[in-house]
Amino acid sequence: MSGGFRFSPGERLYTPKETADRLKVSESFLAKKRLSGGGPKFIKVGRCVRYPETAINEYLRAQLRSSTSETEKSEDQEDEEPP
Repeated sequence: MSGGFRFSPGERLYTPKETADRLKVSESFLAKKRLSGGGPKFIKVGRCVRYPETAINEYLRAQLRSSTSETEKSEDQEDEEPP
């Protein structure tokens, strides 16, 4: 269920606070996204949550839009083959 996401074992892992600061969002926003989905992918070891730098960059790329009317595709739509 990794969805093709990979990170190197030596890459930097950010705390939720560091990630929130980097994304200019609140820590509670990240907590809600961990629960509902749609935020950056994360690693959880015990009770510790960490965000790999690769996951943060992937999340930011997914947020790029060329207009305000452009909507985000659901993961189901991205996986479907065109007719």
